Amino acid sequence: MKAAPGLVLLFCAALAAGQNLLVNSSHTGAVNDLVYDQGRDLLFSAGQDGTVRVWEPAGRLRAILRVSHRPVQRLALHPSLPQFAALVGETMKTDTLAAWDWGEGRELFTLNSDRQLLHLAYAPQGDYLAYSRADYRSLAAVHTGTGRALGLLRTGFGIVSFFAISRNGSTIMGYQPSGYITYREVSEDRSLRQLRTLPDLSLMRITPSNRHILAAAGDRLVAVDLLSGALTAEDPAPGLTRLALSPEGDELAGDTAGGLRRWRFGSSGLLRVPAAAGEPGEPALSALAYGRAGLYSADRAGTLRLLSGDGTRETMARNVILPVDALAFRGELAVAATPEGIYVFRSDFLTRPLGEAGEVAVRRLPLPFVQTAGVEFLDDRRLLAWREEPGELATVELASGVASGLPVAFGSSIQQVNLTPRGLILVERGGLCRILDPESLESRFRYTGRAVNRLVYTRGDFLVGAGAAGFGSSLFQINARTGETVPIRDPSLFVYDLLYSPSPATLFSLAVEDSPEGSRTVLAAHTGRQMEARRVLAVFPGEDLGASLAQDSEGRIYCSLGFGPLAVWDGSAVRKLENPGRVARRLAVHDGKLFAQNSDFSLSLWDTRLQQPAGLVYLFVAGDWALVSPEGQVYASPGARRHFTLNREPGWP
Repeated sequence: MKAAPGLVLLFCAALAAGQNLLVNSSHTGAVNDLVYDQGRDLLFSAGQDGTVRVWEPAGRLRAILRVSHRPVQRLALHPSLPQFAALVGETMKTDTLAAWDWGEGRELFTLNSDRQLLHLAYAPQGDYLAYSRADYRSLAAVHTGTGRALGLLRTGFGIVSFFAISRNGSTIMGYQPSGYITYREVSEDRSLRQLRTLPDLSLMRITPSNRHILAAAGDRLVAVDLLSGALTAEDPAPGLTRLALSPEGDELAGDTAGGLRRWRFGSSGLLRVPAAAGEPGEPALSALAYGRAGLYSADRAGTLRLLSGDGTRETMARNVILPVDALAFRGELAVAATPEGIYVFRSDFLTRPLGEAGEVAVRRLPLPFVQTAGVEFLDDRRLLAWREEPGELATVELASGVASGLPVAFGSSIQQVNLTPRGLILVERGGLCRILDPESLESRFRYTGRAVNRLVYTRGDFLVGAGAAGFGSSLFQINARTGETVPIRDPSLFVYDLLYSPSPATLFSLAVEDSPEGSRTVLAAHTGRQMEARRVLAVFPGEDLGASLAQDSEGRIYCSLGFGPLAVWDGSAVRKLENPGRVARRLAVHDGKLFAQNSDFSLSLWDTRLQQPAGLVYLFVAGDWALVSPEGQVYASPGARRHFTLNREPGWP
């Protein structure tokens, strides 16, 4: 790829041995946990985006590890090895334990649980990993490298929501929400002592001496003596949702209804100390951790901050990659709808074979709505833009950015907008389906049905609609001329995406259906005069409602089902298109190039002719952008340099 005006080569192709190029950006969404490694002076953050990130104290990113497509809720660090364990899943369904070697950037093992996972910790000597689940036999211990069960802690004594392990690893102290503290000998699996204490404690932290627990008890911060179970100190803390304890055990920080609050803890009990106030309008805090440099905090937007001992407060890292809400292409033009505006890119890169590039010109147009859900090209001069709720359409002039609302009324939120050669397809959540003339906006077709969410043209005057199986089938065929509706035989609970390929005449669907193992999401091909023949091409064991479909000029079908590699159907077989470390969602094809909007806000790019990866595209705040080739070349706008960092490959100490 050649550098040209508007394209700046930031880094050369072959990276030096052991180097790794990273975009220095924080999580896309909330940070759920922060853990500080005192020995290595590194901060680990676990995100709602399914990644764990490793930071130097000044905010330099050292590694990004894609643990899951689901949120990472909790972290524990191995006391000596470069390993961590994580609890993964949604807040009310945290059912996976994943262990990683973060030095080598590889997963060690994954354990699944049919019960909610509650807590995890490594033994101080590093010889086992313990975790607890919502079960009478709550505690379990496994090998730190393989996840093999060690046969320890076999006897149940009730649900353990928090535990701590003695320094030599021989004793475990477990707290039960019913208000008991139980000490057990690990290797012999026998009870040593049980104490009565306060019930329903949460946000528990244990002091370095293992003498006290600091925790939330309703609207109070409390200290509990672990030798007697007695309450030793308390202080009102309404709305306490996050709690961090300093490595010395003498200072605490908590996020309360009144903002960040700090305490000193010692022989005099809990004493409040002044805490720096946050800036107005900042997102709510989501995690806290003490480190060598001070108190680290994270919020629901992914921003990390450091509050130093002298009271200074600085932003350490934030998400700098713009989310792309919609993409559209036309010749040498590409538009991306983002929260900052609609960016218009003009480049012959979009029409040339990959491997060549020319000048890139970028302009930003104002958003026609507060939230723009989608854009399409109406013609060479205008865009069609829309928002889902409340439903609204507008045109946007490419030259001036002037937006004009369209007189199309919506009775409910928009489910689908699709500009086709046969008209503008509109589907509302209430079931109203319309096809309008895109210029006059006169109605060409109108149909109302329950729970319809997709509509596509197939052969001749026939349309296929999709939705929930309210009338015995989630698919139905409509004669656009007569209005006659015929169900299509389909076992799905509901269908949420459709694509029709005229050659050969095949309807592709993404749907959720029942199976003996539970719900599953399938990619299916439907053929026949009434689309009655159904063939399942790919299956994901669970629900994936964010997957999408696209087709290239050769007739290949691309599908982002399953949070891993893309599925590619060539008419005879399904094969995989790798997208390492990323989760593709919406797909688009333009002039021999496949684009995938990833969950981390990046765009993956493939050459559809060669079926090979061609790079990653990033759109940064303030309109900077970059294209990173598979070989490590970075072509970007001049201001994008500050968003990249070079690190050593996994294996650094």
